[in-house]
Amino acid sequence: MTDWGKGLIGAAAASLVALVSHSITGEGYVAGLEADGQAALAQSAAGDGFTFAMQRDPLSRVALVDGPDDADARGAAEQALMAVPGISSVRWADADEIAQARAAAAGDAGEAGDAAGDAAARSPQVAGCQERLDAALDGKSIRFRSGSAYLSLDSLAITDSVAAVLGECGDVSVTVEGHTDARGSEAINRTMSQERADRVAAALVERGVAQGPVSAVGLGASQPVMEGTSAEANEANRRIVFTLGDADAPAGQGE
Repeated sequence: MTDWGKGLIGAAAASLVALVSHSITGEGYVAGLEADGQAALAQSAAGDGFTFAMQRDPLSRVALVDGPDDADARGAAEQALMAVPGISSVRWADADEIAQARAAAAGDAGEAGDAAGDAAARSPQVAGCQERLDAALDGKSIRFRSGSAYLSLDSLAITDSVAAVLGECGDVSVTVEGHTDARGSEAINRTMSQERADRVAAALVERGVAQGPVSAVGLGASQPVMEGTSAEANEANRRIVFTLGDADAPAGQGE
């Protein structure tokens, strides 16, 4: 098997780990897919009368759709949704199931807001562990080439250091945030950042960090550390950020 083929298999495995093992992980990502899907459906030739939501129970990349019983219109709706990067499949559902998915999404969004509001009240254990992790990184950051989620040997060495610190921290959770530069479309950047975060989260699990406290989220280009699209800014913004929290609650979403 070629290295390229192995890379594709590795990416798929990492994505599967993130989506199946860490349901917290994908909520923000799936919410983004839902927004992109709504826009794609509105701009398609499907016409009016379609309702849509991303499946939430279980959390997945499956699009739930209900609408007119017209083969051409349904075909156009399916085509529009499947063109959204990240949506894996389309399933026709009834209005009640879609309403339940939307209600679940609203509940998850409320819980995420509560968690963000509690970030400042993290336990001394978590705060101390975050300080040790930041000191161990000492300005180092996992970086990526443009358009790539490949983890270099240098990046894997940083992952080793992160896993070592987490192994000494006890009962804490870690959110792995993926970030991209500002070039390209928002949807592609979000997909790429999620894949990068998934890869790093999977690497942490391989190094003995328990799956339960590890989550991954792709934030695309929404939180740059340097504005603009210069070579320097692009390199700085393609990065991974580690944010710690209490093990029984989601970690925050960084700075």
